[in-house]
Amino acid sequence: GCSSKVKIIPVFIYGNSGETEAFDWILGELYDILEERTGREPRMIIQRAFGTTGGGTPLDNFVVQDMLSDYKRASDAGLLVVHGAGNTKRDLRDGLWEDAEGQLVTIMPACAGISADNLLSVAGHDSDRNLNIDSSYSTAGPEDAQAHLSAPGNKIVSLGRPGEYYSSSGTSMAAPHVSGTAALLWQ
Repeated sequence: GCSSKVKIIPVFIYGNSGETEAFDWILGELYDILEERTGREPRMIIQRAFGTTGGGTPLDNFVVQDMLSDYKRASDAGLLVVHGAGNTKRDLRDGLWEDAEGQLVTIMPACAGISADNLLSVAGHDSDRNLNIDSSYSTAGPEDAQAHLSAPGNKIVSLGRPGEYYSSSGTSMAAPHVSGTAALLWQ
């Protein structure tokens, strides 16, 4: 944690299975418990980081639309969603890209800001503040389709199995820096 006043509650969601159920629990039971214990509306940050593909294939557009809906629900409830921009080397300028068959696919999750106001999309950079070679980014387009911030995301040392550390790179490693900073700002 970044502060004694900040509590981290890990909720493991494997890929996109169980995403809506997890958001139902977070926005329902967990929200109510935290509100009862603190006596006020809880300030919560949901951090997500996964790419646009699973096993090399783009996410189904129906899955993408469900995720956009979940992020909007969280945003509407006053929660902040922090999401890695993805490691597809794509310019997020218009929120769409063509798959191998030439079909337009919504870039997800980095463009969830299209439907959710309280969403930060995070690109990753190295120790010299150069964008990671595989990090998605934005150069133009509507503000809600851009990577909002860049954070350290190259050769980041993190906890692994109990008592072990590992080094990894990507926007999944950059997003926690932004979540921690947002928690400190809210504090």
